[in-house]
Amino acid sequence: MSEPPPNPRTRGARILIALPLFLVTAYAIYLFFGLLAWAGLFGPVIVYPEPTVWTFVGLAAFWILVVVSIGAVGWWLWRWVTKV
Repeated sequence: MSEPPPNPRTRGARILIALPLFLVTAYAIYLFFGLLAWAGLFGPVIVYPEPTVWTFVGLAAFWILVVVSIGAVGWWLWRWVTKV
């Protein structure tokens, strides 16, 4: 027996759920890694007397983790919205 066609309302409802969820999650990820940076996990990123190479390594690690984490959440939500 064939499956019924997907309901177009389901995708619209999922988009309405996914968009605010993505925005809140992205902000939470940014705050989480920001607090870790403030605590010194990424080296002297926030408060430093003079920039060193480790400052730039810490900044790169911070932004890579933030962008990859937000991208992973976005990818998962996109897959959830577009699933049949």
